[in-house]
Amino acid sequence: MKLELIEWVDHWSFSDSGWKTFDKDVLDQVKPLAITSVGWILKENDEIILLVPHQHPHTEEANSEMRGCGELIILKSSITSRKELQDEL
Repeated sequence: MKLELIEWVDHWSFSDSGWKTFDKDVLDQVKPLAITSVGWILKENDEIILLVPHQHPHTEEANSEMRGCGELIILKSSITSRKELQDEL
């Protein structure tokens, strides 16, 4: 697996789900968010990257696969840059 730093653009939403007035001040706040994520690429195809930032590669069973958490699916169309990092594990 490759370890990568990925910069991408995410959606923005309001923090509450209640009714609100969409005046100019509120609408001026709406913009995409620039996100930076680091993790191991577990899967990649033409549309997505499955990134896992936390892993536990050492298990008691000799033939066990890597265990991970915090998985994130990033649309490739939202990626602004990506860089492979040195994997020291």
